[in-house]
Amino acid sequence: MPPPTTEWITSFLAKARKEELPPPFLGPLAALVSSDVASSWLTMYLLRPESLTEFDGHSVDGIDDIVGLAYVVATNRTKVHFWFHPKTCRDVANPSILALLHRVRAQQPAVLRLPGLESSYCTYIDANVRGGVQWKPTNGYELHVLDPAVVVKATALGSSWTVDGETFEMDVADPGDIAPILSLASVGKLARVVRVASTKQPVSWSLVHSDFSIGLLGTIPEYRRKGFAALALGSTIAAYRTLAAANESRWFGVQPHCFVLSSNIASQHVMATAGFKTVPNKTFHWMRLNHE
Repeated sequence: MPPPTTEWITSFLAKARKEELPPPFLGPLAALVSSDVASSWLTMYLLRPESLTEFDGHSVDGIDDIVGLAYVVATNRTKVHFWFHPKTCRDVANPSILALLHRVRAQQPAVLRLPGLESSYCTYIDANVRGGVQWKPTNGYELHVLDPAVVVKATALGSSWTVDGETFEMDVADPGDIAPILSLASVGKLARVVRVASTKQPVSWSLVHSDFSIGLLGTIPEYRRKGFAALALGSTIAAYRTLAAANESRWFGVQPHCFVLSSNIASQHVMATAGFKTVPNKTFHWMRLNHE
């Protein structure tokens, strides 16, 4: 299978017929064409009532009956993503989901992962797909999205300031910073850390996951309640937007977004303060489908 190209993916996304696609659907595609992972592969599908067609990049006859889009991307893991047109009712969407999962499971014997899946889809899949289905129905995630018009205050790299008599500075993350955390973020150039200026110790950070979602905000306990997480987040958002603007065609319009645990009130507050809006009345989960 040929490696995915920007033109190929753009043509696929155009089948959404100008509907705004959610950032978690676009992020993995942007990450795929922006990465150097030679072993990755991508299969895209056009979803129709009770059926699906693999998209090969060529023109498609009749798009009016397309009810959704889906793709499967694999590097070291196989992940399935799908989206349905807002006007598609669940009686139409549900058979398409089953057809998609049946096709993918027949072609890929690997364990399938469905990240950031809305809870009602999880419930339906759990009840209608054979084999081991794993997910946690409790304590899901909220999706927070930042509108392009929201102005975010960003602390420039190299800036320093003093809090409680101690000087701090904004810096990029490097491999020596909190190694197990940084290892989870492949978009390293977007990571930002607040350091103690005198020792270079990182005390707060904001990173970006490999699917281009913002995450892993953290501050070590003794430096909390000083606003450092918000500063790191603002600097990461600025870097995110700058890189997106420089690679507009390759990022497919993805906007800064973040999944936050429903129980994590502190992180929800940080996101709200930065201008993120929560997708209302929806909870998201991570699902795993084992072999049938």
